[in-house]
Amino acid sequence: MAGFDTPYFRFMVPSSWNDETTYIMTGVEDPETGFRSNIVVQHRERNSDKTLVEAAEEEIAAVGEALAEPELIEQGPVDGCQVAAYGATWTCTTEEDFEVYQRQVYMLTEVRLYILTCTCLKTERKVMDEMFLRILRSFQPKT
Repeated sequence: MAGFDTPYFRFMVPSSWNDETTYIMTGVEDPETGFRSNIVVQHRERNSDKTLVEAAEEEIAAVGEALAEPELIEQGPVDGCQVAAYGATWTCTTEEDFEVYQRQVYMLTEVRLYILTCTCLKTERKVMDEMFLRILRSFQPKT
């Protein structure tokens, strides 16, 4: 049985189950917009022989379709991570009419695809990006 450990308890998950847990960390609410900066960590089973770049580009295309007119800033390998990583960064305007910045990084192991996403107000980009990159460099995906 696979398990999920916290400092206080452990969930035991039957090996026949597919764990696609999403972890979300949020910042404090911006008083003007009500927006909360956040970091989301997702993972799912690797279900094809796609390379890291192929899997990432497929995910990036899906995000591009889901967001309203995203402006792609950069796309490519991400240096300094514990495993090979590929990412994309873009900005877009929300329905509430404020600009957000999003960086998404993909990591592929033999059995899992990890997607780490940082979303913040465009005005908070520098501070959040530095923090997110520190988190990325410490992230050790399980194989």
